[in-house]
Amino acid sequence: MRFLLLLVAPLTCAAIVACNGNVIITTGAGGSSSTTSTGATQSTTGSQSTSTGTGGLHGCQSSADCGGKPCAALTPGGFQVCLTVPPEATACQMMGTDQCCTTADCATKGGGGCFGSQNLQFCGGAQLQSNQCVADGCTSDADCVKNVGPAICAPAGAFNSPKRFCLTAYCKTDADCTAKPGGACLLIGNNDCCKFASPDGLGCVYSGDCVKNTDCPMGDSCTIDPTGRSMCKQGVGACPG
Repeated sequence: MRFLLLLVAPLTCAAIVACNGNVIITTGAGGSSSTTSTGATQSTTGSQSTSTGTGGLHGCQSSADCGGKPCAALTPGGFQVCLTVPPEATACQMMGTDQCCTTADCATKGGGGCFGSQNLQFCGGAQLQSNQCVADGCTSDADCVKNVGPAICAPAGAFNSPKRFCLTAYCKTDADCTAKPGGACLLIGNNDCCKFASPDGLGCVYSGDCVKNTDCPMGDSCTIDPTGRSMCKQGVGACPG
């Protein structure tokens, strides 16, 4: 995986709506507006953002958007996603190389829970069917400072992860995106080689910026630049065989 939002006052929040396949970002109370041609559809209410057509990185407003599963913010007041925690394994898998058969077996192997590999993230190549012990990668944002670039401790269930993990985050709310008017703090990019959604992280998006790979010229990918803003990067690497 390549894992490695403070409520905004009504007068300064960005409203992003779709119009004929383009994205219109309106800022201010009465509103000036500008149109981008990213082809992504996004909307915000205050700092609550949703998006569609972003390679599995959809936002949500409530559990109703998640088929009854929890809808939670990645950061307080920030971008919300559906949480899907895979079930724990209850038995060994035949023909597999199991690290555990049940969660009790993980007590002496770093703790955590026992999960079938078929329910875990995988990004190309041949995946062996086996059970693995998975523990929290962090308990707070402070545990993620060792990673390259700023990061947050994302909740279990985000992007199908059974436990908490560090996720790159150059912003936490729309209020952090001030380089240009109408900035929005959104999930950017997605590793299309992965089984489940695998964003590059949270970054600032402005009018004309990309959110997903298809917003970029053919063969390029949408990612986050060193300043925390989305950008199209030339070339997309082949998935592992």
